[in-house]
Amino acid sequence: ARYQRDHASDGVNIRAGHHCAQPLLAHLGLNATARASFAFYNTDEDVDRFLESLSTLRERMGYENRSFYNEILTEHNIHPEFKHDIPDADIELAGVTELRRQHRLKLKTDGDVITDGGFVGDGCAISQASADIMLGMIVGQKKEKALKMSRTFLRMIHGEASEEEIESLEEAQLKDIAHMPARVKCAMLGWRTLTEALTGKVEE
Repeated sequence: ARYQRDHASDGVNIRAGHHCAQPLLAHLGLNATARASFAFYNTDEDVDRFLESLSTLRERMGYENRSFYNEILTEHNIHPEFKHDIPDADIELAGVTELRRQHRLKLKTDGDVITDGGFVGDGCAISQASADIMLGMIVGQKKEKALKMSRTFLRMIHGEASEEEIESLEEAQLKDIAHMPARVKCAMLGWRTLTEALTGKVEE
């Protein structure tokens, strides 16, 4: 909807919504998309106005300088380190979002230390990248520290964490997801599952 409003303020009308493709958008983890259509009455000036509006939209939406963020997502989806089964896991729990993204988190522990971990299941790019990065952070850590990381991440993704807290997280590169409401729950899936697995409680 914001894309639509920002273009409209430039004198350009586009269509935003699900475009009668709800199942596809649910599969992609999206609430809506934006579509620009041209008709016989559009002029060259209309096209130029649209392109000029589009050229500044990413900056106005705060999406500039996110190439590193995209590289992180791509790397953890093409080469996930922890997307594998742990047959002898001590702790196992499935987490599911409203969009039916599902991860089964598996942890192996030695006393109070998480010695190994993995996840299986499907999901969008953000949910899988977030889970993979999370496991890289918590394996080798004590459960208490893993829980602290989880709570800090959840605060960050809600835009409530301090700069000091954000800098303490290796996953701080995903902080911009806080500005993408449709992706927040995907990014939180692995962390929420971790917290529930270790405490038996669900944290939003």
